[in-house]
Amino acid sequence: MAGQRGWRRTMRTGAMILAAGLASLSIMPRDAQAVGLTFALSDTTAAAGATITASGHCNPGWAEDSAEVLVWFESDPVDSVRSTVTQGHWTGPADPVHTADWGDWSVELTVPSLPAGDTGIRATCNSYNGSDPQAYDPVTFTVEAAPASISLSSAWTGAGGSNTVTGSGFAPGETVRIVLQSDPVEVGVLTANGSGAISGSFVVPRTTEPGAHTVVVTGATSARAASSSLSVRAAASIGTITRVGCTALIPVATSGGGSSFSFEVWDDGTELSSVSWVGPVDEVLTWTMTQPIAQSAPGVGFYVESGGVTLAEVGNWDLPAEVAALCTSTPPVTLALPGYPGATVAGETVAVSGSGYLPGEEVVLTIGGVVVGTALVSDEGTFSGSFTVPSGTDPGAQTLTATGAFTGRSAQVTLTVLSPPARTTPASAGTPAATPTSDDTPAPATTASLADTGTGAGPALLVGAGMTLLAGVWLVGRRRRTT
Repeated sequence: MAGQRGWRRTMRTGAMILAAGLASLSIMPRDAQAVGLTFALSDTTAAAGATITASGHCNPGWAEDSAEVLVWFESDPVDSVRSTVTQGHWTGPADPVHTADWGDWSVELTVPSLPAGDTGIRATCNSYNGSDPQAYDPVTFTVEAAPASISLSSAWTGAGGSNTVTGSGFAPGETVRIVLQSDPVEVGVLTANGSGAISGSFVVPRTTEPGAHTVVVTGATSARAASSSLSVRAAASIGTITRVGCTALIPVATSGGGSSFSFEVWDDGTELSSVSWVGPVDEVLTWTMTQPIAQSAPGVGFYVESGGVTLAEVGNWDLPAEVAALCTSTPPVTLALPGYPGATVAGETVAVSGSGYLPGEEVVLTIGGVVVGTALVSDEGTFSGSFTVPSGTDPGAQTLTATGAFTGRSAQVTLTVLSPPARTTPASAGTPAATPTSDDTPAPATTASLADTGTGAGPALLVGAGMTLLAGVWLVGRRRRTT
């Protein structure tokens, strides 16, 4: 019995030694030993930003634990990718069984922003049982040149306005030109950074026709190109408005090639005046207040429009109440001929004065529709000066008319034009001269004559105390806007 018990104890002890020996020798299954270290990529060529798959097999040593795989691009080692590999486990000494994915691993990689060309992808298998990390042979990977691409900060830009373009896929450090089509015009030059990216602004020319256009960006060295659609709209601006007397000076700039524009002045739903043009302008327009301003909303509105779209506006431009009252008042208009003797002849100069006109406006003097002089109205609404009766004016009663160029205020006065005096006929030869009187006083002339003032004089420019008035052309238009 003792022998039997001793034999059984010996056998049991031997089995334990055998089991311990198997564990210490780290016996691997035949399929795992045959596989060994493997490492492969789903793609060996791709552009930056693309996703590829790295996979392989790891034999970190016999353990029921896990192993860690590190994968990285040689040119970008900081961004290593970690993958945990779960090991199979041994279920018994007689029939070791391991899971089917013993040591297998797989991980997705995003190709970083690297210069185009070849680089390497490396990987290591690091076990948790104390064995040294196992390095895989590097795999060569080619970074493709990414297609150039751009984007704009806005899908539309007003002619004369700016936009910003950003892009990538260009050669590092190369010059990149920005061209606006349809009529090609270079609108900017940028320099790509070390990664081939660009960013910068460009200005759309003021003369660009509104409509659909294309922005094309091309690398000068690589010839890589990208494009983006851009809608160009007509644009306008109104600068700082100033006032001279009753006149508003409005700086207006428009762009847009052949676009039609209108500048309109509105007051509480009533259009007071307007002017239209085609194409770009950069001018100072004028508007003179000649009629009362409505009281339901303060001030007047200035608007620049194109195609029914308001491009620029100053909705409430106000005047001091006392200025508005003076500018829009309609006092009696007078016209006088100071010192006029009651008659004149063609070619003579006649003094004239008037009152009741708009301060700063021009007054035009006419006789029979012929302009004979102009004058500028003073701050008090008066003017004074003189004019010359045109040669050839018919004798008889003539009407002098003085009309305000902006207000249309008018006054008239009548003057009498005499026939030119008859000239005396020189005495013929043989006619004796008049005999002097006893006191040696010459005999009086037989025919009286007016002094010859000359003929052919043009209209005289009257000099009046006042301010210079900048004139604009205004067209009366539709009524529709409410300020």
